[in-house]
Amino acid sequence: MRKFAYCKVVLATSLIWVLLDMFLLLYFSECNKCDERKERGLPAGDVLEPVQKPHEGPGEMGKPVVIPKEDQEKMKEMFKINQFNLMASEMIALNRSLPDVRLEGCKTKVYPDNLPTTSVVIVFHNEAWSTLLRTVHSVINRSPRHMIEEIVLVDDASERDFLKRPLESYVKKLKVPVHVIRMEQRSGLIRARLKGAAVSKGQVITFLDAHCTSFDKLMVQVTSAAEEYERKYHPEYERLKKLVTRAQSEQQKEQLEQKDVGSVALDARTAEDSASPS
Repeated sequence: MRKFAYCKVVLATSLIWVLLDMFLLLYFSECNKCDERKERGLPAGDVLEPVQKPHEGPGEMGKPVVIPKEDQEKMKEMFKINQFNLMASEMIALNRSLPDVRLEGCKTKVYPDNLPTTSVVIVFHNEAWSTLLRTVHSVINRSPRHMIEEIVLVDDASERDFLKRPLESYVKKLKVPVHVIRMEQRSGLIRARLKGAAVSKGQVITFLDAHCTSFDKLMVQVTSAAEEYERKYHPEYERLKKLVTRAQSEQQKEQLEQKDVGSVALDARTAEDSASPS
């Protein structure tokens, strides 16, 4: 009887130690994750929007899309719509997975925590639904949420119905504020970008094409570069601006003096001509 009680005590003690070890293991593994995030320049409390794990499907992890032989003719017809393989684009998921193609130095670079926010401006004209929204999803899925102030979609007078109300309804459901701005008439890329920049609220404006894919932490690198440029070159720009302003003021002053001298000389000649006998 005593031996049985002794065994129960040993088993209970062992179970307590196992549970304690499991708790410590889980606790310190979570701490390591927090430390790793801080080393990469990201706040521990701000979790990136998860990108779906690689799964089977056309175009996943950058794999080529194979069009069946029986669909070749249809593929050629669809190609004429946007002058690219629209059939393949529609087979690829809007939030497809991609390999990290950044250089090793970019992957390990540490960025500051307090980077400025950015407004992402995307201009489109009769863009395909799949390519436009894949661009939007890639920005959202591969960027820290706190850095994306908004996404501004500028419609340069598109004519396709699905880019009207259906697009506006779709983007309202996304996790990031997405605004659709309409140009009254076809204005071209630069004017459309200027329109998007005029309504942007972010500290940095990022311009993207309507058919591209954002890689991991692209917005982090963009805003970091913008802040570094501002820090390094803005003081020099202000200094040069003052020098140019001073030079312009001196030039204007010199021109006024020359004008005054010429005016005095003209008045003297006029007076002399008036005084001379006719």
